[in-house]
Amino acid sequence: MRILFLLPFLLLSGCHKKQEMQKPVFQVEVTKPKVENIQLYNTYIGNVQPFLQVEIKAQVEGVLTGAYFKEGNDVEEGDLIFTIDSRPYVAALQKAEGALAQSVANLRYAQDVAKRNASLAQEDYVSKVQYDEYITNVLTYKASVKENEADIETAKINISYCNIHAPMNSVTGKIELQVGNLIRNAGETPLVTLNQVTPTYTYFSVPQKDLTKIMQLHREKKLEVHTFLNGDYKNPYCGTLDLINNEVNNQTGSILMRGVFPNEEKMLWPGEFVDVHLILGEKKNAILIPTEAITLGQKGKYIFTIKEDDTTELKWVETGQRINDMTIIEKGVEPGDRVVVEGQINLGDGTKVAIREKGSS
Repeated sequence: MRILFLLPFLLLSGCHKKQEMQKPVFQVEVTKPKVENIQLYNTYIGNVQPFLQVEIKAQVEGVLTGAYFKEGNDVEEGDLIFTIDSRPYVAALQKAEGALAQSVANLRYAQDVAKRNASLAQEDYVSKVQYDEYITNVLTYKASVKENEADIETAKINISYCNIHAPMNSVTGKIELQVGNLIRNAGETPLVTLNQVTPTYTYFSVPQKDLTKIMQLHREKKLEVHTFLNGDYKNPYCGTLDLINNEVNNQTGSILMRGVFPNEEKMLWPGEFVDVHLILGEKKNAILIPTEAITLGQKGKYIFTIKEDDTTELKWVETGQRINDMTIIEKGVEPGDRVVVEGQINLGDGTKVAIREKGSS
């Protein structure tokens, strides 16, 4: 009876030992850390704006008689871009010139009369009141001459305003008023907007917590700014930080900064949103591992490495900046470690594993 009673326990004990001997071996994929010199940067969202934007507005009223560019094309400084009917202003010039000629003639006559009567007034042959009137006429016609000269200058200026030239090298936009229309209320409605995009600006907002470090580095040297279009991090557009605004926005807790870019290829276009990397320096011999190898636990971040006996070792790590799909490891990993990048879900400290070559199924 005792033997029969103990037999089930002996059988169970034998099964348990058999199960312990058949622990599964998990397959994992491993890699070795990279050691590189890495640029350190902060990442922000930026908005491209033109280096200079000018709304072209008429300074005189009249019929728009010509537009001498194709919308969206480049124009150079000094290029004629619009003309306005100048005939009313040419007529005004001719009228002012005629008025000037008349005023000059009247002035000469008044001066002659005053000169002839000067000696007579001294001898009381002409009353003082009469002589004062002669002098007043001279002064009046002198004033008329100045007024007519000003009218001529105004007319010439208005004529010059009838030919509108590009104030800088720029890209034209959509024409807002077509040729043949009458321009009313000069100076109100823009005819076209010109954007100078070579060079160009990118504006971005920086949290105030980053400001102190950026200010310190910026005082030492000009900081580089890299922008990226559509997440293409392999092809940066490089510029420099040229503005740190003079106050923090008390509503958002951020400060506006600006980078200037040569933009010779004209790929950065006004209004675009771009990714911005503000370069803060370089880290020599940085240790990098794939970000996917890092797991977040209750006590922090950890990874698994493989020991010589193909068992795992759990290591707590301190991470630094993320570089695309890699992360800098500040503490916890050595260059020669074999780091698990796939298959971590089944692992614990000391788990036996089979190493799978990267890319194999």
